[in-house]
Amino acid sequence: MSSRQKRFSSPNLIHDFAKAFNQVFPNMLLPIFVLFYGLGIYLTSLTDSRDFGMNFLSEMTGIVVTVYVVEYFYKRLDRIKKVPARIVLWKRLARTFDQFFLMWQSAYHKLYIPISDSYEDVFDEKMFTEMMKKLSLSSYVCQEASFTWADLIEQIAEQTRSELDQIISANSGTAEPNLISHLTELSESDFLGSLCDIQKLHQLRNVKNDSFYEASLKPDTTFFEIVTETYRWLILEEINLKRMNPNAKLSAAFRSKYFEGQPS
Repeated sequence: MSSRQKRFSSPNLIHDFAKAFNQVFPNMLLPIFVLFYGLGIYLTSLTDSRDFGMNFLSEMTGIVVTVYVVEYFYKRLDRIKKVPARIVLWKRLARTFDQFFLMWQSAYHKLYIPISDSYEDVFDEKMFTEMMKKLSLSSYVCQEASFTWADLIEQIAEQTRSELDQIISANSGTAEPNLISHLTELSESDFLGSLCDIQKLHQLRNVKNDSFYEASLKPDTTFFEIVTETYRWLILEEINLKRMNPNAKLSAAFRSKYFEGQPS
């Protein structure tokens, strides 16, 4: 290898090492750069090493530009490219949680339990427990409906779990790990599983009344935390997607025509 080739290969090795180091230790590279900058400035103040110090500072500047500036724009461009896939994920998850939310909100209305349109109220552990104790599985969803709350709960729960599994499968390699972890835990939760077979569970438990609370397994605190965290993610992701694509038609109001009209 000629001296010219050596001069060009050495900086490339330094750049590659700096980028790899920054990925492994993202909070340590900048302090090291500051230290080396100080060393370079000190060397330029010495007559015998001024040229070396100038070259050293120039090399450090090139590395900083590559690692921080170029990487910043590369990551931003990569995020922009992923916006369409993120919109698809958001819409699927929002639709799934919209239906899940509206079922429980309608149950509160059915029982004349005052509740707001906030997911934090609908999935408040104390309020949810009160609703479970008052809801009769054999009662009809509304006067016009031919199906009971047990039928509806099983249908929506099964659809929710199926949708969650499909979303996890399609996005496990690209979506945020915390989101996938939450969705997996929700899909595999005992409570959601009990909702899918609430009528069979009611028969197996051989309870004297048809109270939802008596028939079902009880949701734990983790269930409510996961659900509310996912709703927060949906709302924040909506804000981020609209910032990146102002023309995106998104809405996290959690309303649909599924339960059109108030149940009586």
